Amino acid sequence: MSRTSVFISATLLVVGLVAGMSLAGASEEGAGDAPMAAPSLRAATLEAPNARAAAFVHPSGYFLRNKGFRTITHPGTGVYCLQLPRGMDPSTAVVLATPEFQLSPTYDIFVQWDWMAPSCGMTRGIEIRTFSGGGVPANEAFTVLVP
Repeated sequence: MSRTSVFISATLLVVGLVAGMSLAGASEEGAGDAPMAAPSLRAATLEAPNARAAAFVHPSGYFLRNKGFRTITHPGTGVYCLQLPRGMDPSTAVVLATPEFQLSPTYDIFVQWDWMAPSCGMTRGIEIRTFSGGGVPANEAFTVLVP
């Protein structure tokens, strides 16, 4: 048997063993207490029954959870523009924003709402700005609520 044949046979054996162990582990998990699953990071509807709009936003500028906001854009570092639903006047809205720890790349962060939305340039839009320590603009995760 050539060296190449031995190598290929050994590789297939290892792949088969790993696959078998994975399948065995999966069947054992169902037998006892299932481990707690990590929360999904896919876009989902947000449960906020008394909010007109609410969102959980990823540092890259997309919704992880959303209720009511139409769109989001991320025009620059630490700048997020969220478009409010039709019929909601941003000049009468009060916006609450807070940083999210787990998905943010830094721990010394803060979030601000800029009611004038100078970077967004859209109607019915609100602007959220995120910063890391020392007030440096940074892409951070956050939640936002419009009661």
